[in-house]
Amino acid sequence: MPFTISRPQQNIIAISINDFVPVQEISAPASTGRVTLVISVAACLLKTGEPSGNETHTIDIPYNDTIVAAQVLEFHVGTRPRSLVVTAARLIYKRLEYDTWCR
Repeated sequence: MPFTISRPQQNIIAISINDFVPVQEISAPASTGRVTLVISVAACLLKTGEPSGNETHTIDIPYNDTIVAAQVLEFHVGTRPRSLVVTAARLIYKRLEYDTWCR
């Protein structure tokens, strides 16, 4: 699923996720009923490696043909000059088993 990363102001990283239909944009194993999107942003000073912040957001998405509305996630991390900022995302696929969501 497409998303855009920007820095609208100092010390804020924004990730914009366009609206999407999960079953059209995400390939998932058979029997998947829910997908958890985990996005993390971390920053440090490039020269010294001194950390300047990190934050993680998690979104639970029903894996169906219903449109998920567009949204913007804000991450409050240090973005001083000469910083290294890393953004990572992962999907966790879940299925319903005995009334419990399992990986």
